[in-house]
Amino acid sequence: MKQLHDVDLRLLRVFDVVVRCGGLSAAQAELNVGQSTISMQLAQLEVRLG
Repeated sequence: MKQLHDVDLRLLRVFDVVVRCGGLSAAQAELNVGQSTISMQLAQLEVRLG
């Protein structure tokens, strides 16, 4: 079984914020990062979850 690491928790938090905000544009203000960074983090989460 895969272990959950801090990086995974950060990626899950990004996903949570995007869902709660209703999209990348609104989430970027709350996360204080650009849309491209959020997109990359969501892609990393997808790879980790398989």
